[in-house]
Amino acid sequence: MLDAFAKEGFDVFAGSEVFLLDNMRNGGKGCITATGNVNPGAIDRLYRNWRSADADRMQAGITATRKIVQKQPMIPALKAVVAHFGNDPQWSTCRPPLIELSASQEKELISELNANGFTMPGLA
Repeated sequence: MLDAFAKEGFDVFAGSEVFLLDNMRNGGKGCITATGNVNPGAIDRLYRNWRSADADRMQAGITATRKIVQKQPMIPALKAVVAHFGNDPQWSTCRPPLIELSASQEKELISELNANGFTMPGLA
């Protein structure tokens, strides 16, 4: 189906990096994703190397990170990740109608990311 869109001159971007590799393998052009704000390096690595022997492993890694983050409300979770890994607590501030993660939500999020080996190189 993606090939049909491509033949018509459409570029197809998945709405989540969870579908990035399948999208690329089927003629898509990439993805537009919220977690690209906290995991750009890994997503870009897969985008640039989707034909490599490591592509499935890279996809599994970015999918695991996405699944951890999306367990919480997305925008407050992304802000909490930047606040934590950037060592800047003010980053977790949300504007109404959004609210910050609770302490237990943030602890769960960061604990799971750490257990998964997540980092944000160059942020702090």
